[in-house]
Amino acid sequence: MNEWLYFASCQRAIHVREKLRVVEAGEALRRAIFRNVHESWGGELLVDEFVARRLRSPHHSRARWFAGLIAGEPVSSLGWFPLKLSVCGRLLNAVGVGAVHTVPQWRGRGFASQLLEHVLAQARQEEIAVALLFTEIDPAFYERFGFRCCNARVHTAVVNRPVKLPQQFLFEPIHPQRHLAWIKRVHERFHSTLQLHIHRDSDYWHYWMQRWPVPKWFLLRHKASGQRAGYARLRARERTLLVEEYGVDPDAAAAEPALFAHLAELARQARCEAVSGWLPPRPGLERWFHAEPRRSCIPMLAPLQTDIDAKPLRQSCHFWMSEYF
Repeated sequence: MNEWLYFASCQRAIHVREKLRVVEAGEALRRAIFRNVHESWGGELLVDEFVARRLRSPHHSRARWFAGLIAGEPVSSLGWFPLKLSVCGRLLNAVGVGAVHTVPQWRGRGFASQLLEHVLAQARQEEIAVALLFTEIDPAFYERFGFRCCNARVHTAVVNRPVKLPQQFLFEPIHPQRHLAWIKRVHERFHSTLQLHIHRDSDYWHYWMQRWPVPKWFLLRHKASGQRAGYARLRARERTLLVEEYGVDPDAAAAEPALFAHLAELARQARCEAVSGWLPPRPGLERWFHAEPRRSCIPMLAPLQTDIDAKPLRQSCHFWMSEYF
């Protein structure tokens, strides 16, 4: 065999050896996957503690996990998060793709691409209509698989002076479970103007409340009547008050600017320098917040069925910080 043919045969052999075998992970393989991803998302946790937390996590337990194997060992993995999207009032089954990871020594060989292609093909077979992900890398990688960026911005208001608060409202901390039925109704009505958003059925609400037990919740009330007018879910980080989600009753006049005023004053009293969040397109929002395109956690959509036209939907969709996966 001449040198060129020998080299070509070696390349083919290498390609065959490195072709992934993709499987859905059971518990033992999940443990191996979570050990692998510790180097990316483990922070200061020890490996065993990190794995145990992921196994207990409502978020990670709810997902299906897929692994790409080489010689029986997982070298690449991702999570399949079941979703329903409300698309122009129509409910569609969707998959959220998250935690895409390749073991460092196996990177640069196309394994994440093979794994993603397999998972998207399986989603099509299961008649999933749309795939959604949030990317922290160059979106061009996911564009090869049919994903396109949504219109996504981060809104920020600098807090540098006291805010004049509207006298007709109170803004007070609450336990969300005591108001959950009302919060659900307001959330549904508040999102009715959006062409696309994540639909929250009772199972999703239950998961969502379990996943996020830590943030502070506040309720906006009419001072005179005590009637509820709005809510906000907040978290402080690095001297910024993060608005992970909010909603206002569409029938409550002046509730939204009142809520924004209270957010600004709450941030000032907490010695935060800004209020920030992924806020939906709303009239008058520019009076309170400066908006700029997001540089990370960019939502991307890919239609998986031929009857889905995602292009117009990407311009009128919204996903909260609290819905990130």
